[in-house]
Parts: sequence; structure tokens; C-alpha cells
Amino acid sequence: WPKKTNNIDGCYDVVATSMKVTKDYIQYGLGFKTEIPDGYEGIIRPRSSNSKYDLVMCNSIATMDAGYRGEWLVRFKVVFPATLMYYLDHIQASDEEVEEALEKWVPTVYAVGDKVAQICFRKLEDATYTLVGSLEESSRGEGGFGSTGK
Repeated sequence: WPKKTNNIDGCYDVVATSMKVTKDYIQYGLGFKTEIPDGYEGIIRPRSSNSKYDLVMCNSIATMDAGYRGEWLVRFKVVFPATLMYYLDHIQASDEEVEEALEKWVPTVYAVGDKVAQICFRKLEDATYTLVGSLEESSRGEGGFGSTGK
């Protein structure tokens, strides 16, 4: 069952009750279903400790809609550690050394029984959209990724 570690935590930890490995992803079953009230959504997020694993949550963050009645699931992609690739590049490793590192590498993944994600719930607000010909100016303007500083 979802459980908060501390009463004041914003999210509930969830534990893997099953594990399915495919060539494209690892899927963990969370062992529960919900009936979320209309007007709310469930949200699945990676845990902060996810950085200790060679996994990236596929659709982070994930939304569970009120109409969904199936088991909650979370999927991860296995990723080669960037730090190892950086090291191999830094030492200008040969193709053979890179191949050897890839052959020896065993990814660190969650096991059944591990906390694999965290969930929370949020009240939804309907939005009204209006098509306009132009937008008001702002100090940021069209500045995108990284435009507000380092």
C-alpha cells in the first residue's frame, strides 16, 4: 500500500509488487488499484533516490486519470551511466575498452519489494482557452531553457 514515511511528507512511497522486463523497459506493478474521485488526478513521480539507479522513469511525471481502474504501474528505461561514459571519454578509451566496459556493466535496478516511486493526488481546475492574435510583453519574453540564469 502507498505509505508516507513521515506524516508531513507530500507524497506516498509505493513499492514494487511485480517486475516485468522487456527489451524496451522495466515495468513494476504497484499492487493496488484506485477509484480517484472526478475532478482529481493521481500523479506518479520518481523518488529522489532514483539517481542511485541506472533507470529513468519513462513518462515522468505520470498522470492517473479518475476513470482508470487498473493496477498502478510504473515503467523505467535502463540507461548507461553517464559518469562511466564521461570517464571513458575523458581517458580517451579505445573502442575495445568501451566495448569491454559495456560487456561488464550490470545495471542497478529496483527489485520487487523496493520503493520504486512516489504518488500524490491533485485537484484539477478547468481552464478556458481564448485564441488571440498577440500576447502582452513580459520581462522574460520568449526566453526558453536556461534564459533566466544559471
